[in-house]
Amino acid sequence: NANVAASVGCAITFTNGNGSGMITIAITSDTLRLSGGTSTGSRALAANCNATARQFASTVWSIRGRGCLA
Repeated sequence: NANVAASVGCAITFTNGNGSGMITIAITSDTLRLSGGTSTGSRALAANCNATARQFASTVWSIRGRGCLA
């Protein structure tokens, strides 16, 4: 939202095809919440995994990635 405005309901899928390690997904201008919980902040995406973040309020995103997020 800081650089490109996203509409509520927008979804972004992240893919880590890097077989050697994790990548960090960070949002600095909005809130990133782990889906199904209340914890917020950056998330680590394991190698060879996908995660999808969906914006459900003007500055709040929810992210899920079946066993791939830390």
